Amino acid sequence: MKVIRPCNILIPNLNADISKWAVVACDQYTSEEKYWKDLSEYVDNEPSALDLIFPEVYLNKIDVEKKIKDINNNMDKLLKNNFFSEYKKSYVFVERETSTGIRLGLVAVIDLEAYDYNKFDTLIRASEKTVKERLPIRVKIRENAKLELSHIVLLIDDKKKTLLEELAKRKYSFKRLYDFDLNMNGGNIKAYLINDEATIKEIEEKFDNLIDDNLLALVGDGNHSLASAKMHYENLKTKLSKEKAENNMARYAMVEIENIYDDAMQFDAIHRVIYNADSDFVAALKKEIKGDLKTKIIIGDKEEDLYVNHNAIVAVKEIQDFIDNYIEKHKDVYVDYIHGIDNLKEICKDKNAIGIILPILDKADFFDYVKKYKIMPRKSFSIGHANEKRYYIEARKIR
Repeated sequence: MKVIRPCNILIPNLNADISKWAVVACDQYTSEEKYWKDLSEYVDNEPSALDLIFPEVYLNKIDVEKKIKDINNNMDKLLKNNFFSEYKKSYVFVERETSTGIRLGLVAVIDLEAYDYNKFDTLIRASEKTVKERLPIRVKIRENAKLELSHIVLLIDDKKKTLLEELAKRKYSFKRLYDFDLNMNGGNIKAYLINDEATIKEIEEKFDNLIDDNLLALVGDGNHSLASAKMHYENLKTKLSKEKAENNMARYAMVEIENIYDDAMQFDAIHRVIYNADSDFVAALKKEIKGDLKTKIIIGDKEEDLYVNHNAIVAVKEIQDFIDNYIEKHKDVYVDYIHGIDNLKEICKDKNAIGIILPILDKADFFDYVKKYKIMPRKSFSIGHANEKRYYIEARKIR
């Protein structure tokens, strides 16, 4: 069973303003509504993936049912108006210029039969605990959607750089699909079409060679989106015959595959911001969390030292466990997850909140840790800053 494979990929046609089409992942800037307002003003009335996603900053602020209906209607309009060019049985090789260099990726689909967010022995695995409460709205969006857009990133453990880096050497032999600057300071992105049988076969063989201890890839980003795709597919299986389920387009999910050893692949910490907490929270945190690695607590516009475990993974787990336990006892308190220390400080100052700066994980420990302990602490790391997250560009039909 080939668990990673090419698919029929949709790209906005040449008449589209792709710089307005492409937008960052819906789970970014969740405490910064201004970002999304500025993006909406930039997009104006041009066709945009912004009209096909549900930015999570608005989850508790707008009518969910209406928004989902609008998303579905917008998808219908784009398909009716032949907005996309379709490339059959293809991969898309991408180069993303970021602050740390050029990051390589391969857009493909994965077979959801090879992934289960509840299990730790599948070829494709979640890297962090899935919060099931976050899935229903994502599943509901997918239920009647005709299109899939994806911000999911899968990581492979290719220390010898046998796959993506080799494709990069041959990129000029592939058809270029696009080359443009992403909006909102997202950097430049280029893409190349791979649809010849020889290269596809070569890619499949290299994926097979990367399987180690029955593990091929870990979810690096978009964990809950992939889990939602799986839940939607499992729901369909209860309603369809075995044959129809096996051949249903919902059996697959679009992802971008990246190598954890990519020179431009940088792990960043995901910081915590706590709302509606007071000085008791800070006192309890300092009493509970101990270590020899200094970090900071941001209290409004002030800072205090916090000493945490020198092992970043352990430190993240201990802090997250503390926050979860505190929230359980203080129902008005809630947490958000913030990319970038400057963003964290600005939010704490503007909203009189409490922030915790978390340490950065060593990406070289990532696969070994998951193999040993099965799962990472929740929100342990981020691939790059918020503006370096995957933008929605490619799409595919799922109905």
